[in-house]
Amino acid sequence: MPDLIKHMAPQPDHAERYNTVTRLDMTSESVAFPAQIEAAVQSLSQTGAVILENVVPLHYLLQIRDWLANVPMLSPCHPHVHANGHMHTEPPTSAGYVWPAMLANKTIIDVVHTYIGAKLRMNYYGMNVNMPGSTHQPAHVDFCSSSASTAREVVINLPLVDTSAANGATELWLGTHRAPLNASGPLCKVPTEMLCEWNREPVQPTVSMGSALIRDIGLWHRGTPNHSERSRPMLALIYSAQSVRYPPGTAIRYQGASREDFVSDNFDMHAVFERSCANTSCAHHT
Repeated sequence: MPDLIKHMAPQPDHAERYNTVTRLDMTSESVAFPAQIEAAVQSLSQTGAVILENVVPLHYLLQIRDWLANVPMLSPCHPHVHANGHMHTEPPTSAGYVWPAMLANKTIIDVVHTYIGAKLRMNYYGMNVNMPGSTHQPAHVDFCSSSASTAREVVINLPLVDTSAANGATELWLGTHRAPLNASGPLCKVPTEMLCEWNREPVQPTVSMGSALIRDIGLWHRGTPNHSERSRPMLALIYSAQSVRYPPGTAIRYQGASREDFVSDNFDMHAVFERSCANTSCAHHT
């Protein structure tokens, strides 16, 4: 395994591309030009990550941030991600909080569909909250594999505040998305010896609200300390090749939205759409 990691690690003549995450400004484009999509896919293929700036309208994100401010206590859904001040909660999926421009963004879908090369399905929607006083998470991946992976799933992070090292922006080990990782446990921790064999330090990109950090699900990463006095919330979506099947009973329920608004030739939702819900939020799984 160490020899394989050494072989896969960035070589000196290609080192510069692993020092920063590619950023593409989508301010003026409702549909990305082919050159922009090509650049985004190239970055995902080579480094495992890309940032699409100004791709999600701010007013949608602000409404979810306002909702979060009124939640008296974050309810843990997966205790293993609570350690060290890194919390998880479910975002609202009731009427007034579900928008195609955020959950099924055309530009993001175009990039991910081209990268994966298959029709997509949104298999996960959650929220990570980095609390003040948090500490480092262990380096980990979101999916463990004992063989070098092919592109089948990506994680899309949409911050609800501007993120930086000051409030705990995520660290990424660029280029590690193809490294085999035979790990176990809920966080799929990267063994220390593999971190030592990889010859590059992680990067910690700033990501502004309205931008999307897209990363291959196999990329090594970790949450970092939030040194500020405010929480750093961030939405997390997983787009998968349609052939990737999640267990029965994990479809997310959405109220007050129509499936037709969220599907296209290249995209579908792993979800149940309802006209009404007894509670103010339907943010639970069926």
